[in-house]
Formats: sequence, C-alpha cells, structure tokens
Amino acid sequence: MLTIEQLSDLRSAQKDIENKKLILDTAIDIQALLRLLVEKDIITKEEMNQFRQEVKESPKYRNSILYIEQTLTEIEHYKSDPQALLREMMRQKANK
Repeated sequence: MLTIEQLSDLRSAQKDIENKKLILDTAIDIQALLRLLVEKDIITKEEMNQFRQEVKESPKYRNSILYIEQTLTEIEHYKSDPQALLREMMRQKANK
C-alpha cells in the first residue's frame, strides 16, 4: 500500500520500488550462486566471508559504504533534532 508521500509523487515512488526490486533480485541471484559454489565444494563459507570482507574494504566499495553510513547517521541526527533539520533546510534554501 502506498503512503501519502508516495501518492504525492508517483514517479519517484515507482523509481524507488523498481530500484528496490533490482536490489532484491540481485541479492537472490547472488545467494543462489554462493549456495551453489559452497554446495559444489568450490569455495568454503569461511573463504567467502574472507573475500566479502576484502571486497568491502576495497576503495571501489569502501567509498559507497562510507557514504551510506554517513548519510544514515545524518538522517538519525535530523530525526532526533527536528530543529537542526529545519535550520539545514532553511540554510540550503537560502543558498539556492
């Protein structure tokens, strides 16, 4: 069911749900592939965890992970301090 925010911007809501579907489909494909690799004794779960950590720490992915972590921290800050959110919104509008 769509929220009031989604109803007010159907184009963005559709794009958002399409992105979520793509992420979910990719996660399902990856899990199926990993399961196949482990079941065929091509790789162990321990090796997979090691490689996963190496990839997470690589510059290609580290910047994205850092951005997501910082953005979530910022969102939590603004959720806990609505006045700071309003000040930031006013500051950005003034700088347009």
